Amino acid sequence: EDPRGRPDARDRAEFGFRRDVDHHFSRRDGNLLQFDFGVRPEADGSEVMKAIAEVAAQLRDDPRIQKDSVRVQVRETPEAELQLEVRAHSLLADWSSFLDMRHKILVSLVDTLKPHGILRHDGELTNG
Repeated sequence: EDPRGRPDARDRAEFGFRRDVDHHFSRRDGNLLQFDFGVRPEADGSEVMKAIAEVAAQLRDDPRIQKDSVRVQVRETPEAELQLEVRAHSLLADWSSFLDMRHKILVSLVDTLKPHGILRHDGELTNG
């Protein structure tokens, strides 16, 4: 162990610490955008796949989103329900700007998803 109480090299590797990575959150250059939408259990699989592709393309086309961070997938919850999980990193570090963008993107995603008929609660956000 380091005499100054810092983890030694093995501990740093085990916990993912790297000298070349800045771990200061005050210097971040964006924020995580995340939404979870409930998917109807009887939703048509092909419509779910179309919706995933459309949402992913919509986010990748947005200049405020880091394109390679976009992840849209269906997952099962502990209650055995299906969720459409949407994750992406924004390029907006300013919190107020991020919240404004998040609101607009959420409304746009609901408008994109509704015609596919897959949402469990007609577009209500289930959490996130």
